[in-house]
Amino acid sequence: MKTKSRLLGSTIFFLAAILLTGCVGGLTGGDTDQTVQGFLTEVTSAIVSLGPERIAALIDFPIIFSDEIYNEETGTVENIDVNITSANFVDFTQDAFDIARADGTRLLVKITVKDDGILYGQNTAVIKDAVVSVEIEFKEETAKKLSDSIGRAILDELASGETLFSEEEIHEILEDAWKDLRYEIAGEGEWPGQWGPVEENLQDFELKKVGTKWRFSTSEVSLGTLSVLSSRL
Repeated sequence: MKTKSRLLGSTIFFLAAILLTGCVGGLTGGDTDQTVQGFLTEVTSAIVSLGPERIAALIDFPIIFSDEIYNEETGTVENIDVNITSANFVDFTQDAFDIARADGTRLLVKITVKDDGILYGQNTAVIKDAVVSVEIEFKEETAKKLSDSIGRAILDELASGETLFSEEEIHEILEDAWKDLRYEIAGEGEWPGQWGPVEENLQDFELKKVGTKWRFSTSEVSLGTLSVLSSRL
């Protein structure tokens, strides 16, 4: 059970980090062939909207979490995988986005890159030397509600009417996920409440062309990389 709890807590942490950082964007309508620069421009308006469907539409699902975890109960190493589909993402984050909008959360994210920083492949584009400008206004109590909301949605989906965890175990999973998330944002200090505007250089990232639209490319994610992903906060 401890193995599953750690994996679930890390998954909750990752999805909440996506929501708080706004590191994924939205989708424009129509069949027009989208340019990379057009995609990056759309990111800003999509994040401001705090709409889960728009965000999900730009991710190349599924997102796969994979790791080898030592199970203290059996004394063995287990291979653990969690696949998150587009529908899962929307279900898990819908209430959280509703809470964010109701509580006045504000996210402004702008990613810029020069044309010569876009390296095209076959239906792919690697973005190099991009700069992100971020401005966030987020209450601590709102962030805690978001983390708990995502966690509850994931646990409800997994349970499917069965009892997988006791109330004590659920509380522990949610609290561990929140502690990790809060530490990544504020460390041991006070909650800042407002960030930015600040500019940072982004690590290289990849887009994938799906039909006429670009999407953020995802690959198998190890739980050990979660702290790196969240460092964009």
